[in-house]
Amino acid sequence: MSICITGLGVCCPLGLNTGALWRAIAAGRDSFREVDRFALEGLPCRTASAFSKASLQALRDDASKQLPEASTLDAALLLAVLAGQEALVSSGLGPEATRIGLVLASSAGTADAHDRYDSGRPDGTRPQPDSTQQQLLENGAFSTMAATVCALLKLRGPRLTVNTACASGGHALAVAMDLIRGAHVDRVLVLGADSLHPSLFLGFHSVGVLSETPCGPFGPQEGMSLGEGAAAIVLEAAHSMRQRGASARGVMLGWGGSSDAYHPTSPEPRGDGVRRSIESVITPFRGTQPAFYYNAHGTGTLANDGAEAQAAAQALGPQTPVSSSKSQVGHTQGAAGVLEAVITLLALEQGAVPPSLRSLPHRRLAPEDTVADGLARAMPVDIALSQSSAFGGTNVTAAFGLVPPTSVPFTETRAVYVHGVGAAHGLDASIEDALDQMGARRARPTEDRLKAALRGLKVRRLDPVSAVLTGAAGLALRDAGLRARSPEKATLGMVVGMADGPQQSIRRFVDSRGVQGAGTASASAFARMVLNAPMGAMSYAHQLRGPSITLWSGIGAGLQSLFLAATQLSLHDGADRVLAGGADEAGHLTRDRARLQDLPGTPLEAAALLVLGVEPSAVELKGWRIGSPDEWLRVCDDACGSSQPDRVLVCLDRPRPDLVERASRRWSDAQVIELDRCVGFAPAAGGALATVAAARWIRARTATRVLVLSVGREAGAVAILFEASPGAPR
Repeated sequence: MSICITGLGVCCPLGLNTGALWRAIAAGRDSFREVDRFALEGLPCRTASAFSKASLQALRDDASKQLPEASTLDAALLLAVLAGQEALVSSGLGPEATRIGLVLASSAGTADAHDRYDSGRPDGTRPQPDSTQQQLLENGAFSTMAATVCALLKLRGPRLTVNTACASGGHALAVAMDLIRGAHVDRVLVLGADSLHPSLFLGFHSVGVLSETPCGPFGPQEGMSLGEGAAAIVLEAAHSMRQRGASARGVMLGWGGSSDAYHPTSPEPRGDGVRRSIESVITPFRGTQPAFYYNAHGTGTLANDGAEAQAAAQALGPQTPVSSSKSQVGHTQGAAGVLEAVITLLALEQGAVPPSLRSLPHRRLAPEDTVADGLARAMPVDIALSQSSAFGGTNVTAAFGLVPPTSVPFTETRAVYVHGVGAAHGLDASIEDALDQMGARRARPTEDRLKAALRGLKVRRLDPVSAVLTGAAGLALRDAGLRARSPEKATLGMVVGMADGPQQSIRRFVDSRGVQGAGTASASAFARMVLNAPMGAMSYAHQLRGPSITLWSGIGAGLQSLFLAATQLSLHDGADRVLAGGADEAGHLTRDRARLQDLPGTPLEAAALLVLGVEPSAVELKGWRIGSPDEWLRVCDDACGSSQPDRVLVCLDRPRPDLVERASRRWSDAQVIELDRCVGFAPAAGGALATVAAARWIRARTATRVLVLSVGREAGAVAILFEASPGAPR
């Protein structure tokens, strides 16, 4: 199936639309300036690719003429909506279009709104459940951003949020591609957005990687420069595009991913992880000897640039032109993967390779050709690659072309089975026994259980959510028969969903900002507060090196992760096994969320993971579907087909007696159980805990068919049907 690009959009300081952006790129201009929107006293670096205070206000004023909400939107949301509007218009998709999915990528999300919420939160107390505090929490919660974008752009399809820090945009493209290939939706708006925030300067200053002058990747000036902006790409199945008479601006040929399992912030020095990421996406095309162009992650730091240059030379050959868009637009964090993909696609359209500014004289280990002419270079390119990497050691490469490939064979979808399950939680009983007993239990995992689960692993200091995630992973891997030296662990994929993040590390970093001056922000807390840091810790502890994606879709993220893992496996995307599930920390944000949103159950610190694979086992994932919140019944019917479940486990983002009653009528012979009321509130892990129970019930032969359903504003509706596999070993 060909995945076509039918729309592009941008809103960044170098260009408020794609035409303006390309003209600036081709002319070798950049958009670096001194930041004037907030104070940066005590920091040597005050330069970024930034909107001025006046230009951002002008954007608001102009947008408010058609969108009244623009006057109060967080900066990241404003940029996202403007980029999304351009992409939808350029694709010819208007408000009347049906079912457009959204995959949102961001690293800091609505950081300004979160700061306003956090500053009004009394230390050590819970906020009162008043409407103002609730609105501030919803506006500042990272996971609500996608739902807000859907409402403003009138998108009526599934919504997923990806946060793998600086690799978020590349992974969002990967997720969107798999959604279309898996026939879950025909069109997806991929949107990356991040705005500048003082915490970014403080955090990156604390780890010593900021450049005082505009960055020059691969050149003599070492250090990175921050940026902001948003970019959007409409991906569409070729048959859908043809049916409505649209035309393609390019095609997405594939994606590849990997994990370094090396260090929380530094890449593997030889670039092994990046190399594997590149090779996994270009292998099908090697026989055609294409002309490559490589748009590097290219941050400007010594560690990143040296590792990446080695990786590109090994995978693509030393003569391949390599340039870094960050030399012109800065490092836009979670938006970088989408923004740089847009630049890469514009380069393909124009038949010219973008320059890499300030890259001469080359430093040691630089690529041979960094397109250092200062202007875009006219040259034919068959396949253009856009690479992203991030803290936690995750890498992703997206491949684009102007025409669909002709040599890649069609692969039929494969069945997916449960190979192992593991859960770390604070319940007195197993999750399935707790559900049977319908009783609330302790909220935190006991220390001895976690110590036992983590014994013998390669662990650095772990915050609570990283500990439960790493512990649950060990249990699931052992249950699947994957021991410490199992060769399969080197290619094992990973997808994990979260809601409120590593809250202890977030709190530590926030409290450390400017206590005794700008230089006192905690570097260790900054590295651990990025929202995919727990995944990186788990990957390092178990030495897992396959593709890794963190979904940050809030309530329901754990079930979304299992849905995505099953989709990847069924499509044969690089691995025969994937570790997937969700994790939650019972921290201040989760407690506030439960209280302000009147959610049932005590906040539960928990993680639950399943090892999914394609070899037959006792439990099969018979159907998995995703949709918008109001599509929950259709999603369930599509997942179940003609089958009727014995039990239905439901996870909700708020009390919904009407939904539970309707589900009870729909499956009158099944036991319908609300997970939150039975065992506690685990926003992301709850759905994954339910799937652990489903798999164990089927293994124990106390159930034959279990449907797990999650419904919420943030993650939409996700349904997965687990069924006993006839004739398979138990």
